[in-house]
Parts: sequence; structure tokens; C-alpha cells
Amino acid sequence: MSKIVLKTKKELQQTIFALMDINAEELLNKDYDYSQIKNFSFLFKKSEITGEILKKLQLKTNNVINMQSMFLDCEKLYFVPKMQTNNVAHINNMFRNCKNLRTVPDFKINNVKDIQNIFLNCNKLSVIDKILFYEQDMQNKLKRKSLEQLSKNKLKIILNKYE
Repeated sequence: MSKIVLKTKKELQQTIFALMDINAEELLNKDYDYSQIKNFSFLFKKSEITGEILKKLQLKTNNVINMQSMFLDCEKLYFVPKMQTNNVAHINNMFRNCKNLRTVPDFKINNVKDIQNIFLNCNKLSVIDKILFYEQDMQNKLKRKSLEQLSKNKLKIILNKYE
């Protein structure tokens, strides 16, 4: 059986929400090819997405370049499973207003150009496993523009030089 090709973010979004409605999220990678879609911005904005659903979806994000506001205002999101972020250039506001987000997995942000407000109003966030960088400059940008907002939450953050 050949896969159904999804060519736009809107098609992917509609498919994901339809699969969520019938509790069949695990079918996404078996039956659909969405590798052409490079823009995941606002994909789950204000949705009922949860970490459990994301885990089942096993989103293939290795071709994605834009994750801007991908999870904006997702109040049911408590954790995020590991995602490929090597090629992403834009992650600004990615988790903004995810008020119940507690943990974020390893991130490799080699190509990120825009990272502002990635964790704005994520007041319950307590652990970011690792954030891997190519350049020291990116560490400074991240600290200055995003993590200042979270310092009061006693974050456990490990910043490693990507090798």
C-alpha cells in the first residue's frame, strides 16, 4: 500500500487532528508522507495536543526549518518527546504560554537564527535536558533572550558545546 502524500502544513494539521479524534495517532508515520513540509509554525497553536499524543505521532521533523510558535498556547502540554531539530532556523515562541510544560528534551539547535521568547510564560518548566550548540554566540543569545524569563523557576539547564 502506498503512502498518502501530504503537501501542505494545513493538510498535515487536519490529518493529525482527525487521527487524534479517532485515537489513531500512531498511523501518521505508517500511512502518510509529509517529508516535503518544512514549515511547522503554529502547527498545534491552542490545540489539545499532549506529550502522550506527540509520542504516539512520532513526528518526523528532520526536514523542518520553521517551528515558530509550533506549540503556542498549548495548555495541556506537560512534556515534549525528543524531536529532530538540527535543521530548524526559527524556534521563537515555540512553547510560549505552555503554562503546564514541565520538561523539554535534548535540543540540537545548530542552525537557529531566531530563538526569542521560546519559553515565555512557561512558569512550571523545571528541566531542560540539554541544549547543544555549535557556537558560543548562540549560548549567549539563548541565555539573554529566553532563559532570563525563567530564572525564577530554578531551571536545571545544561549547556553543552556541540561536537
